[in-house]
Amino acid sequence: MATPAESAERFEVAGVKVDAISLRETVDRIDHWIRDGRREYVVLTGAHGVVEMQTDPELRAINNRAALTTPDGMPLVWLGRARGHAIERVYGPDIMNLEFSLSVQRGHKHRIGAGQCLRRRAQHGGVQRRHVAADQQGMPTAGQAPRQCP
Repeated sequence: MATPAESAERFEVAGVKVDAISLRETVDRIDHWIRDGRREYVVLTGAHGVVEMQTDPELRAINNRAALTTPDGMPLVWLGRARGHAIERVYGPDIMNLEFSLSVQRGHKHRIGAGQCLRRRAQHGGVQRRHVAADQQGMPTAGQAPRQCP
């Protein structure tokens, strides 16, 4: 039986599973997994991802096995709403900002394990400045410059 933190509905778009979920429900579900010691992964996808998955069955399988696939784009949100789902756009930086803002009271630690370019963008985009109390590991120091960032 699904817990309240796992009650979002899932719908398919051209064989790609997407969760009908809100930002707060996403962060609450992640919190539930952390408290239960579960190791899960989240995929954020939009219309472009759905198109790419039409010719990449391995990528589609990875998406469809994810514990959560968020609608990171308005076309998926509009489609979900047209199908009767209560859904909102769940954008990656919004997930990070809300999770980091709640992490101190929830006791979460974060490891930003993406490439140097993404870590640098997160640092310079204010994630580290806005959430200085959050326990963030893996963020480069101001003097570190990633190689070949676009």
